[in-house]
Amino acid sequence: MNVDNRENAKLDLVLSNIKEYPTAKQLSPICNNDHCCILLESRRAKKTPKYIKTNKRLVTPERKLRVLRDLALEPWDEVLNAPTVHDKIRSLHSVVNTILDRHCPMKVRKIRRDKPGWMTPSLEKLVRKRDKAFRSKSPKWRKLRSIAQRRIRASKREFINRILNTNQYTREWWATLKTITQPNSNSSEKSSPFIEGRAMNVNTFCDKLNELYIAVGGDCIPVSGVSATAAAEGSLQPLSVGEVKTLLGRLDPGKATSSEDFPTWVSLEGREDLCIPLSNIINSMLKSAEFLDFWKRAEVRPIPKNANLTLFKDYRPVAMLFHLGKLSEQVLIDKMKSKLESIIEPSQYAYQPNIGTIDALKQLLDDFTQHLDNPSVKYIRSAALDFSKAFDRLQPPTLIKKMRYYDFNPAIVSLVSSFLENRKQCVKYGNCKSSYKDNKIGAPQGTKLGPILWLIYSNDLKAEGFQHIKYADDTTFRPQ
Repeated sequence: MNVDNRENAKLDLVLSNIKEYPTAKQLSPICNNDHCCILLESRRAKKTPKYIKTNKRLVTPERKLRVLRDLALEPWDEVLNAPTVHDKIRSLHSVVNTILDRHCPMKVRKIRRDKPGWMTPSLEKLVRKRDKAFRSKSPKWRKLRSIAQRRIRASKREFINRILNTNQYTREWWATLKTITQPNSNSSEKSSPFIEGRAMNVNTFCDKLNELYIAVGGDCIPVSGVSATAAAEGSLQPLSVGEVKTLLGRLDPGKATSSEDFPTWVSLEGREDLCIPLSNIINSMLKSAEFLDFWKRAEVRPIPKNANLTLFKDYRPVAMLFHLGKLSEQVLIDKMKSKLESIIEPSQYAYQPNIGTIDALKQLLDDFTQHLDNPSVKYIRSAALDFSKAFDRLQPPTLIKKMRYYDFNPAIVSLVSSFLENRKQCVKYGNCKSSYKDNKIGAPQGTKLGPILWLIYSNDLKAEGFQHIKYADDTTFRPQ
């Protein structure tokens, strides 16, 4: 510090928690002290804007009706007459996106950061009206302030009662409680990430994160698919238009999808018209025993695991897929259901209908208590096995061999082989997106079919002379 001191003596001591400072000013001594004071001015952090800009479709009830009207008038000739099934799905997305761009165009909208869950649209409108009256020094400001305060208190009470007191979903319950107690923990800010103490360019961050996620599974052996002749021998029963319509009616519009996908509400509310081209696409896929490449692209969004984001591993990957791709996976799962019921061990409690973790814990506790009922037994020996990155380390060739061993329909084996081949993924952080890269890991993250494939893959995990209880990739062994 370039500060003059008495008789060129060294500065005695500086007590500060400031690590970086642009200037150091010399101040006069305090009271009777003959030592000068040093003022360290820290770098001021940039003020975070209250609102962020995002691109969203302009959707209103009237605009929705226009979209549904055009879907009803669409002849779908471009989709039905396409030469290959891959061209059919591209044509379907092209037609739907054209209709959406016509009636629900993309628009830059301002969204408030960390918008609380109790903030309803009507209440938000009232708050904006109150703030506008305050800035214009309107005499109505005090009245609007009182009304806004009463409405905010009532909205908070209603929100807490609805979410915390009546919610049956544990994950959502804890997420809501965390939002109330730690309002700044779920920030939507997408600034430059800090990795290992230094700011990193967002584009570089996305590319490196994508490489890291792809490398998790290690070197996977290429999938050896089923021949076209074998797939033709095990042809699958096509779906009727009514069955496809029923599947579309079960879609959840609240589920997030890829940014390249059209909104789920289009398929849900327009299922009367979309079921015709979609049934043609799904039946063509079942006939060719080849999963569509268009639906094998994933958009991974890194979600912070904690508040201190200093390493790449502090971000959890969440894959966003096409909602019609997940629907086609459900079709394949329904085709496999009868075979799965006959081969999956009763000791597996994951991804099974009407059973779950509570049943697995009850069975484990029952086994322990029965073992301790023997007077000669004083303790229980057990071993808990957990696979690290289990789904990512699934080896597709081994899975295909096991499916052949369990005598799955050759067409289903071919579809699973195609489902695991040539998958691509990118990482999207804020408005930045990395390039697509080949994803060679085992069971793709975020898919419906991935957990089912893991059940088949780990079905023969057992040890002679030991009892075991499984829940997905967790297994507990104990001597018989």
